[in-house]
Amino acid sequence: MMLKRHASRTVPCEAALAYELLSDYAAYEQWMPGVKSSKVLAQETNFAIAELEFIARPGEKMTVECLHAPRQTVIARTLTGNKPAFKLAWDIAPTESGEALVTVRMEGHLRTLFRMGWSSIFADPQKGLESLVDLVATYGDSPGSDKVIEISETEDGLVCSYRGTKYQLKPIS
Repeated sequence: MMLKRHASRTVPCEAALAYELLSDYAAYEQWMPGVKSSKVLAQETNFAIAELEFIARPGEKMTVECLHAPRQTVIARTLTGNKPAFKLAWDIAPTESGEALVTVRMEGHLRTLFRMGWSSIFADPQKGLESLVDLVATYGDSPGSDKVIEISETEDGLVCSYRGTKYQLKPIS
């Protein structure tokens, strides 16, 4: 059984920044709902292969192929046999106000999506867009955003988030 969902939202940044963030597959773990870890295995121009681990299945990794058209589309999908087990597509369009209209579409086999967890973007694409808006706010380039750097204490110690990238702070001996 295939499940399809989609959502759209205006994101307060230029289309170029939205594209840059959505095509940074190694950073998915830092902001995308349900993703525990993400790693780029190979990248060439408008194609990449990434490895994702989902919070719902720690230790189980999924390899996805990623295709993108600069400033327009970012697609991540896994293939099993001849059909994708899931497909996540982001369409990006500039608005007259200089912001980006982002539409996320996902589709996948119910069994595969269940394995990824219901707290993931696959269960709620709108949640993924809200996370993208929060990420954009850390860049300080959008109206009303002033959070460029943030330091917080976690169970693992101090973490610094600078322009959307998280760093583990360690004491100097």
